Amino acid sequence: MNLPQEIKTAIDGQGDTNNANGGDKITREKRLSLLLNSIPSVISYIGKDYYIQYVNRSFEKMFGLPADAVVGKPLADFIGPEAFAAVREYREQALSGREVHYEMEVPFKDGKRIMEVTYTPDIEENGNIAGYTALINDITEKKKVARENEIMKLQDLADRKIAESKLGHLAAIVHSSTDPIISKTLEGIVTSWNEAAEKVFGYTAGEMIGQPLLRLIPPDRLNEEVSILERLKRGEMVEHFETKRITKENRELDISLTISPVRDKEGRVIGASKIARDITAQKALREALRESEERFRMAVQSTKLGTWEFLPLTGKLNWSAECREIYDSPDDIEINYDFFSKHIHPDDADLAEQAIQQAMDPAGSGNYDIQYRILRYSDKQPRWIKAKGKVYFNSRQQPERFIGTVLDITEEKMQEQELRNSVELFTAMADNVPAMIWMSGEDKFCDFFNKTWLEFTGRTIEEESHEGWLKNVHPDDVEECIDNYSRSFREQKGFYTEYRLKRHDGEYRWVADNSVPRYNINGSFAGFISACIDIDDQKNFREKILKSELRLKTISNASPVGLWMTDVQAQNTFVNDTWIQWTGIPFEKQLGVGWLDRVLEEDKMIATSKFQECLQLREKYSAEFRIRRSDGELRWCLTEGSPYFDINGAFAGYAGSVTDITDIKKMEERKDDFIKMASHELKTPITSIKGYVQLLLNIYDEINEEKFQASRPTVKSSLQTISKQVSKLTRLVSELLDLSRIESGKLELHKSEFDLAALVEETVQDVRLTTTRHAIILHNDFESNVYADKDRISQVLVNLLTNAIKYSPDAERIEVYVEGDTSNAIIKVKDHGIGIDQKDHARIFERFYRVEGKSEQTYPGFGIGLFIASEIVERHEGTVSVESKKDHGAVFTITLPVTKKPAQL
Repeated sequence: MNLPQEIKTAIDGQGDTNNANGGDKITREKRLSLLLNSIPSVISYIGKDYYIQYVNRSFEKMFGLPADAVVGKPLADFIGPEAFAAVREYREQALSGREVHYEMEVPFKDGKRIMEVTYTPDIEENGNIAGYTALINDITEKKKVARENEIMKLQDLADRKIAESKLGHLAAIVHSSTDPIISKTLEGIVTSWNEAAEKVFGYTAGEMIGQPLLRLIPPDRLNEEVSILERLKRGEMVEHFETKRITKENRELDISLTISPVRDKEGRVIGASKIARDITAQKALREALRESEERFRMAVQSTKLGTWEFLPLTGKLNWSAECREIYDSPDDIEINYDFFSKHIHPDDADLAEQAIQQAMDPAGSGNYDIQYRILRYSDKQPRWIKAKGKVYFNSRQQPERFIGTVLDITEEKMQEQELRNSVELFTAMADNVPAMIWMSGEDKFCDFFNKTWLEFTGRTIEEESHEGWLKNVHPDDVEECIDNYSRSFREQKGFYTEYRLKRHDGEYRWVADNSVPRYNINGSFAGFISACIDIDDQKNFREKILKSELRLKTISNASPVGLWMTDVQAQNTFVNDTWIQWTGIPFEKQLGVGWLDRVLEEDKMIATSKFQECLQLREKYSAEFRIRRSDGELRWCLTEGSPYFDINGAFAGYAGSVTDITDIKKMEERKDDFIKMASHELKTPITSIKGYVQLLLNIYDEINEEKFQASRPTVKSSLQTISKQVSKLTRLVSELLDLSRIESGKLELHKSEFDLAALVEETVQDVRLTTTRHAIILHNDFESNVYADKDRISQVLVNLLTNAIKYSPDAERIEVYVEGDTSNAIIKVKDHGIGIDQKDHARIFERFYRVEGKSEQTYPGFGIGLFIASEIVERHEGTVSVESKKDHGAVFTITLPVTKKPAQL
């Protein structure tokens, strides 16, 4: 048994978790660890070689040294040569199997202190002494109390006065003692109770003084108190009496009592002084040691581990029952070295003898560790054993004692041979497969590469082992390889990865690495095994396909029209992102006939029936239908498709596109409206001119001069009307010409520098002559020239003013503002007419657009005046905008940059 290892196991909170009570054992050893480190006594373990193997926390506190500074060091180095020599007798007694108690003075920085030391030998099952446990208590204060008790014996007054002085010192010692110190009468009534007693038993001095001490004694131990009081009355002292006491919290403690009688001046016993020491942790340690020895004994029996001891100086050899069982030797056969030698297998005799001699050589370490074959006593059958031992030398460097263990490992050896055969078979198979195979162990490193791998890389297995194989991985792929492998190793899951590996000719080739976890016979993770194949050609081909698919997908998704494909059953198999964005339906729900969900119900039949007709004839397909877009807007679509065929020429389905033709539809409608309007607008002045011309012709045909003269007002009015209609007709034709020039990009600007305010005033004056109902009020706050086409700016202003007059029939005034700064000139035309709805603000500047509404339709026009005006302003790098509400008038604002005429070169 190795006692220090058991103590360390307890301290570390570790234990044998392979048995059914593993969890309870860990809890018990952790509890023992807490107890060892919480008791005030110093506990240490000294091996037979006088090396310190364990100390508790009280050791660290008492001597001011951490455990790491002393554990593993010789005892002589710690206590010094003189002290080591002084306790030699006690050490030898302990190592002979006796428990030793003694006291000694130990020097400290603040003076010498008296220590009470107990050595308890560590006796193994076979009777050998492995070392001893040292229990150390500081009894300096206790000794002082004992000496102060002598004051009670002083008889004369002078001595009593001196004693009283000393009693004060004694009280301080009792107060500061770490052990409970209690005084009581011979009737068991408490008369004094120090702080240590309060801490240990939980009762305060006020709760205990004057009370019987029996409240601390368990009921089954009351007879102990009677016996102790009888001995005290006889004047006897009770030392190291171990018993049990109960705390205030009803917790049972193991206590060691030292009880001294207290006498009066005549020498009569009048009470008792009691020093109590809590030895609960010490007893727990003893119990733990006992349990540890028992566990070791059971472990030896369960593993069938034999133990032996050889005394070279006498030739005596002792075997345990397990050792005899391994050799199959009867109990009545005498075991000696000759018997042992004869049962070594002849082929291994020299090896075993050499190992024994080497272990007993004082120049060596004394260690013995060997595997060899023996011949069993009964059937002479060979068995493999593993023997381990240690030789101990005396002061003359003679091998005095040789102890060790022996274990039958025949089954393990047979399994090892089977494994070796299995490995050879696996290696032969792995080297003859076309795949590159590697294996890693539970240490994470790769330690096997088959012949195919080594031939591919042109390297040796030594070069590839551990992480050497990474040197042939492409630098750009190394990090990913390591990350994939580390993650899979951590999760103990298989993985698949692709990376570039350098071939023996220096070319990097793509390989596919498919790895699966391996497991030991007990189910524990043992590493990975992987098969790799060269996929460089497939990879390059696949990349070309992917690039082609990516280009097709990019072009498809960038297309402004929707794209679709079907299979031979007319089921939709593809739509591009454009169609998905229009409809707001995910790709998966577009498949089959899902694309019809956004088509208006009344148009579904047109779209599908026509497609079925074309599908049967394998003809080109075309249809128009309406869809409700994801934003709720109704849009017209034109879809066209053609049959496509696979590489074998077989019909595979249809591929086509969907174009949003809503704007085209609206443009056609506007053109139709425009033609109707143009026809109406042109027809009106022409009809009027024709009528008045006919009237004038009739008047001209009158012979009667008097009647002719009477018709002069009519002639004048008719000519004025004709002039007016001709002007209107000229304006309409001019707008149509400007529209044509804008569409063909031939609208020319003839810029010059002019006074903008003067132009506005002149234009306003001209328009005033055309109306008798409206007052046009001009607010001119601009004093700067602009560089622009004077006529075109005047044309824009005339358009805005005539519109203001036309669309405010019930208003009496129109206001014009001219303002600005050094950067921009601003013209505003404000009317108080019918106004414009917010939804039409952006569209009134479109060509052919006319605001819909009952009141708006009563006003003639092509719907191109504002379009022409906005185009002229934009070509001057300016802006035109509107602010208006329905029935609240409108304000049109023109902003022109203030630029000077370019300098002439």
